[in-house]
Amino acid sequence: MFYKVFFVEDEIITREGIRDNVDWRSSGFEFCGEAADGEMALPLLRTARPDVLITDIKMPFMDGLQLSKIVRERMPWVKIIILSGHDEFEYAQEAIKLGVTDYLLKPVTVQKLQNILQKLTLQLDQERKERENLKKLQEEVEENRAMLCERLLFKLVVGAISSTEAIEKGQVLGLDLVARHYLVIFLKLELGDRSEQYDHDEYLQTQRIITELAEKNPDIFILKRDWSDLILIMKGSTPEYLEEERDLLINTIRQQVAKTRYQLALGVGTSKKRIADISQSFAEALINIQNPAGRNRSGLSRAVEQAELLKVDKSAVENYLRSGVKDGFDDFFNAYLKPLGETALKSDMVKNYIFVDVALATARLVNDLGGDVEKVIPELNSIETTMANIKTIEELQEQTYKILSSA
Repeated sequence: MFYKVFFVEDEIITREGIRDNVDWRSSGFEFCGEAADGEMALPLLRTARPDVLITDIKMPFMDGLQLSKIVRERMPWVKIIILSGHDEFEYAQEAIKLGVTDYLLKPVTVQKLQNILQKLTLQLDQERKERENLKKLQEEVEENRAMLCERLLFKLVVGAISSTEAIEKGQVLGLDLVARHYLVIFLKLELGDRSEQYDHDEYLQTQRIITELAEKNPDIFILKRDWSDLILIMKGSTPEYLEEERDLLINTIRQQVAKTRYQLALGVGTSKKRIADISQSFAEALINIQNPAGRNRSGLSRAVEQAELLKVDKSAVENYLRSGVKDGFDDFFNAYLKPLGETALKSDMVKNYIFVDVALATARLVNDLGGDVEKVIPELNSIETTMANIKTIEELQEQTYKILSSA
């Protein structure tokens, strides 16, 4: 890679002599342009965007100091070498104020100029390396921030973080979580025709379209789980605002997805007033996604009311986790979960509500005890798929055992 150098000199013999006799490439440069005065040089400099500007100090129309001042303001990265036939202190003093890299008295020899350029090459190399290191560091910081944001949002949807801690950590990460109402949307992309060839790049592009649509609203936080799932946490001042924004976003997403080979399965939770209740909206969204065509709100409410009657005894779950043993799981399941499960399996929505209830209760306790929820209960990363695979009481027992025994 060669750095670019631009030369401004009103004396044509001097300009051509330096231009044609300096071995620019051996010093690591390419000659990218020249001009007879500062005024003519400015538009050319804007196009050429050089790394180094060599300019005479005394020129008509716009002298080298005036040009250097403008270049320093508009192109601060440019190294400036001033050539002067005047050994006067005020010129040098002004050049120093402008941050000029070097100040050479005429006549300037080719060898002397090449020596300076070679030193500049080392300086430019070092600065480029520092910029690359800084960019890499910034990317790592942003990547780390993105990971921390994802973990915070994950803890929110599984209820494994207190409201105070969520707000404080959100502030550090630049996430303003404070609002009067919240709701969760669960989105899943699937091929419209399962017999068609799956294209991962095409899928990612479709998912990217959805993400970009959601990102336009600063009141939406996006969490990617598994490879095909997106969780959107919406916040707003009123339930009406949330519902209006939700419907607008969903309609827009549906229109865009309709242009692809994919179909959209989604579940929507109801509006909640507290950060701590975001996990409940998430549970409702998970339950509702089992019907890709969508359910009306009253249908979801009835299912939730029915599930409430079959609610898991969370204290029993906690007591088993705190003091039980793996060998005692069957007795625990038969006593507390099997009676609910036999009824729940008659309804996908109620079954899912109960399974999510167990999973989220476990996640909260794991978090309270200082555990890493994602590592202890990796099933939460694909909980929708896990629920879809539970068809019998034995499968419910098996999946519940995996979560509780891991915890």
